[in-house]
Amino acid sequence: MMNFLRKSLFLEIENFTSLFKTGSNLKFSKSAFVQARKKIKPEVFDKLSQILLSVFYTNNDAAIKLWKGFRLLAVDGSRITLPITDELKTIYGKTKNQSDSVIVQARCSVIYDIILPKK
Repeated sequence: MMNFLRKSLFLEIENFTSLFKTGSNLKFSKSAFVQARKKIKPEVFDKLSQILLSVFYTNNDAAIKLWKGFRLLAVDGSRITLPITDELKTIYGKTKNQSDSVIVQARCSVIYDIILPKK
């Protein structure tokens, strides 16, 4: 479940579990999901990124669309609110929001290849 949440957490979990076999009785609570998600090591995302990049840039020249000989890319940045733990406070620091409560946030950037293939 590595997409952005667009619905309530409950509905996202229901949609995710529906991807499994239809006869499956796989059910879990929001709390169980959040607890399991906290166990994901950050290194996993670094490794996934490395794998995706290495696969994309290996024998994939035909799939790379160019504009006047250049790749046309766009970057979007955002902040991700993280769980408030001492470890994450040390790594990312802490900020205050409008109500002066402390939050921990990381910055992220996503780069998009904005030339879409012709349909």
